[in-house]
Amino acid sequence: MTKVSSHFVRGNDPKKFASMLVNFMGKCYPGEDDTAIARSVLMYLSLGNLRDANLLMDGMKEQLKSADLELPKTDLIEFIKYLLQTLERDAYPLFRTLRQKYRTSTDRDSVFEEIIWKSL
Repeated sequence: MTKVSSHFVRGNDPKKFASMLVNFMGKCYPGEDDTAIARSVLMYLSLGNLRDANLLMDGMKEQLKSADLELPKTDLIEFIKYLLQTLERDAYPLFRTLRQKYRTSTDRDSVFEEIIWKSL
């Protein structure tokens, strides 16, 4: 999944990437859908690509809605949503607050720490 994600992030079709992630959901270990989504968004952000990170999330929401599904309701997905909004506003103090509040969720994967700081 990581290699495929790297390919998509360097490409120019976040909606196709969203489709692949939606298709992947439910096929990974239970409770890891949110990790795959967060990792994908953070990969875009680490490249300074806020636009495609947002397009990825929007594409996933659209496709899940049409399949009568929704994004996982986890603290990690909530963190990603707030992070995208924070980066749009360039609000570093809010970022620090988010980071502190959702630390237990983002600490689940050691890669997150590195990618989150690269996204700033």
